[in-house]
Amino acid sequence: MAFGVRPIYLLGTFYPKQQWFYFPVIFPIKTSIVLLLLLPLALLTRKLYRKHQRAMLFLLLPSLAYFAISLTSGLNMGIRHILPVYPFFIIIAAAGACSLARKYRVFFYALVVLLLFHAFTAIRTAPNYLAFSNDLWGGTNNTFRYEAVDWGQNLKVIDEFVKKEDIQDCWLAYFGGGELARVNQTCHLMPAPGWMFTEQTIEPLPSVIEGTVFLSTDILPPRNAIFGHPVFEYESIVKTEPVAILGGSILVYRGRFEIPLAAALTYRARGRQYRSLKRFDEAIADGRTAVALAPDDPLMHLFLGITLSRAGKNDEARQVLEATVRLAESNLELFRGAQEDVLEELRRLK
Repeated sequence: MAFGVRPIYLLGTFYPKQQWFYFPVIFPIKTSIVLLLLLPLALLTRKLYRKHQRAMLFLLLPSLAYFAISLTSGLNMGIRHILPVYPFFIIIAAAGACSLARKYRVFFYALVVLLLFHAFTAIRTAPNYLAFSNDLWGGTNNTFRYEAVDWGQNLKVIDEFVKKEDIQDCWLAYFGGGELARVNQTCHLMPAPGWMFTEQTIEPLPSVIEGTVFLSTDILPPRNAIFGHPVFEYESIVKTEPVAILGGSILVYRGRFEIPLAAALTYRARGRQYRSLKRFDEAIADGRTAVALAPDDPLMHLFLGITLSRAGKNDEARQVLEATVRLAESNLELFRGAQEDVLEELRRLK
């Protein structure tokens, strides 16, 4: 990924780079309903402009300028990047609400109801503020359908759920540092962003798992393409209905699931560890297992081919790499990078 290019997931669509319309779209999703109602009313209240012209300019010019500049920033990574506009918008909304409440008695009572609703929403959302969206968009447990909401904040929530439900056998695809999860969790770690970054030897997965499965919402397709493998390794799991949603970002499933591609990824990851230590026999064995588990995946063949090449087994490496090219050609959109890596390795072998 080129420096400065930030792929994003927004409204069910994966974008390979940042989009100017990100903040205008995410603002009505992540902003409370009360502010969304009161702010336009305040902006349409002419009395504020007549009596407080200087104050309105002071509030509007910097906030709108900041919002406009944000459209060109490329920081499409959450509403937090435009938080500075909120104090200005809240003051404007409050001023408009006070003006209207003084003028219309019925609006005063409506305002009381709105503020009580706002307070209740804050209590109802706690402590899952990162995954918040207003009720017009389905609330906190549905925000993941529109944008990325998992930043690795829910390890403690998972641990509490495991203890409460007395779960003995569990599996976790967690967005965050693998080292942190290994220290804090009893669940078996599965492939997800950051899971392989550890000094420990990675534990390969079986091709069939059974029990409770925790999946980060940020690895669901199409957003999984942002971080790693372009083919979704947990398809058999998400075909079933989750039994719970934790913190707005962790889907909980129960059952027996076939996950050969995820298992292949774990063997490839451990094989990379062995290869970096020049333990080529063990790395090749893991590469062969990965290919056996996912025979149609060119990335598994690519790993095995490069490992054979590094071990000096050039003839076999060439055969595996040529097979990799053929597999990658069947889906260039997903595996273009793999094909380029293969061609580079074949040139090196020659």
